[in-house]
Amino acid sequence: MDWSLGDPYARNPFLREVLAFKHIWMYYVAMIVDPIIRFNWIFYVIFDERLQITALLAFFVALTEVCRRGVWTLFRVENEHCTK
Repeated sequence: MDWSLGDPYARNPFLREVLAFKHIWMYYVAMIVDPIIRFNWIFYVIFDERLQITALLAFFVALTEVCRRGVWTLFRVENEHCTK
């Protein structure tokens, strides 16, 4: 991840020293959810023969990818703000 996270010796483990958001749990949730959503395209391999499920799945995968990129953008901008 490009959020300058992962410092095990920081005040909050695996986060950086300067944080912009008050709620620390948001960082940990984003660190767990981001890789999971990043690889949700694997559902296409699992449900390749069912056309109706594939259409719904395509919408779901696209929507989650848009949300994941939005979260990534927020944390990336926050990282730039905190490190300068």
